[in-house]
Amino acid sequence: MALTAGQIIAIRREIGSEPDDATLNAAYDRLGTLGLVALEILETRYADLVSSPAQFTVFGEYGQNTGQNLIDLRGQLERLRSGIPDAGGILTSGVVIYAPTYETR
Repeated sequence: MALTAGQIIAIRREIGSEPDDATLNAAYDRLGTLGLVALEILETRYADLVSSPAQFTVFGEYGQNTGQNLIDLRGQLERLRSGIPDAGGILTSGVVIYAPTYETR
């Protein structure tokens, strides 16, 4: 069964714009819950980051550090795995999908 527009919005708030909707629908058909889809995508993303250098520099030209990305993604995965709702969470089939809140000033 295809994800609804609301489900796609909810999962995009957690995982971002990648992968495409067709991939999300296929994963949802296979796994059955938004939470498991989010975990699969984010665990793959985490594995990709871990397998690459966290920091590199081309002296005087360019530098990149993904160390904080690893820390943030690990925290996101732990929160999803815990299944504990927080203030911005959406409870779906017993699994929390995080919906970030945005403050305006």
